[in-house]
Amino acid sequence: MKLDEKLETRIYDLTAVGDEAGENGDYDTQIEKYGEAWTIVPEPKSEYEDVHWILGNIAEGYYSKGDMANAKKYYLEAIAYPDGAEDSLNNLRVGQFYFEEDPVLAKKYLTKARDLSEGRIFEDEDPKYGEFVKEV
Repeated sequence: MKLDEKLETRIYDLTAVGDEAGENGDYDTQIEKYGEAWTIVPEPKSEYEDVHWILGNIAEGYYSKGDMANAKKYYLEAIAYPDGAEDSLNNLRVGQFYFEEDPVLAKKYLTKARDLSEGRIFEDEDPKYGEFVKEV
């Protein structure tokens, strides 16, 4: 289902402020604005197309500020959405979280990230992640 046009505009306005904040290193404001956008998506949120990116940007805000527990929580939530499961950054980050604790899950998500991005997702990351899935 598509979001109402007025609601979609409101969401994009909030996330534009969040994007600018994140680009300037103000991750708390990024998280806050994306969080506000998420709260105005009507329930059940899973009925709406392509809303996972809001969660992914909340997660990336937490990731950027070093709050890995919250980043992992939001990336796992984002990846539970069909469109979110096809997002290379979501798969990369989830694979990175599992890298030390569950190599099987890490390989699953990192391989998917590689395949979705044709390997480009690893360009700015620690080379160990690309090497880990090179043989797959």
